[in-house]
Amino acid sequence: MDNTTFKTISVFNHKGGVSKTTTTYNIGWKLATKGFKVLLVDGDPQCNLTGLILKDNFEDYYTTGSSKLFNIKDAVRPAF
Repeated sequence: MDNTTFKTISVFNHKGGVSKTTTTYNIGWKLATKGFKVLLVDGDPQCNLTGLILKDNFEDYYTTGSSKLFNIKDAVRPAF
């Protein structure tokens, strides 16, 4: 195992319309352009962050091919 240090950044607020999605997207994008490996997890049922990232491929990603199983529900299914 290497000496890689992992950091977690969490953006949370109960109130809507406070720029959580936009802030998360921009932080992730900027870190990725600087060479960091970034994992963005969209836990919001509206899936706006996912929509920003996938753009027009949003529906196809969840309904076709092997990527249709790449979601939080299927990731935690073995635990239940």
